[in-house]
Amino acid sequence: MKNNNNGQEKEKWVLPGDFIANAEEYLPGQNAMELDGSIVSLASGSVVKDDRRLVVSVITDRKMPKIRIDDIVYGQVTKADRGKYKMKAGVLVDRETGDLVEINRDANIHIEGSRDSALAPVRVGDYVRARVINVRRDIDVSIGGKHLGVVMGMCSKCRNPLVLKGKTLYCPNCETTETRKIADDFGKVYMNGEKHES
Repeated sequence: MKNNNNGQEKEKWVLPGDFIANAEEYLPGQNAMELDGSIVSLASGSVVKDDRRLVVSVITDRKMPKIRIDDIVYGQVTKADRGKYKMKAGVLVDRETGDLVEINRDANIHIEGSRDSALAPVRVGDYVRARVINVRRDIDVSIGGKHLGVVMGMCSKCRNPLVLKGKTLYCPNCETTETRKIADDFGKVYMNGEKHES
C-alpha cells in the first residue's frame, strides 16, 4: 500500500463486483457504488482510498466507451429533490455482446407524469436500468418502459433491500410498503459483470 501527499492510499487490484470497503467507513467515489452496506467496484483497476475525504475509488487506465442515444445503462440513484432525480451510471450494456461495459457518468433521470414525492418513482439508493435519451456533459436517461426502472430498491427508512409483494415493495425489516417505477425483472438483476438483456 502506498500513501501519497494527498492522503490517498493505493491498494489492491479489483474486478467489477469486488468488495472494496464498508459503507460505514467510506463513501463511493469513481467506479464504485454502495450495495447492501458494502462499497463494490464497478471497474477493473486499483483501489484508492482517500482518508481525508473518506472516499474510496477504483482507478482504471481503460478508455471509457462512447455513450450513444438508446444505450441501456445501470446505476444508483444519488439525489431526489423536488421531483428531480440524479443517478451515477456505472455500466452500460454493449449492444453487440450484451456484456456490461464500465462507465462513470452522472445522469439526470427523466420522469413522466406526477412529481408527487409520495409517489416517487425512484428514491436515493435504488439501482435502476435506464435508456439514454440525450448525451451531453451529464447524460439524460429515461425509465419509461416495461423493462426499465428500479431493479433493486432500498427501504427509505432503514436502507435494507425491498422485496416485491404483488405490485408494491415490502421491507421485511420495517414491515412497511413503498412504491416505485419497477422494471419487469425486479430483484433478478445482478451487477457483477454478468450478461444483461436490453
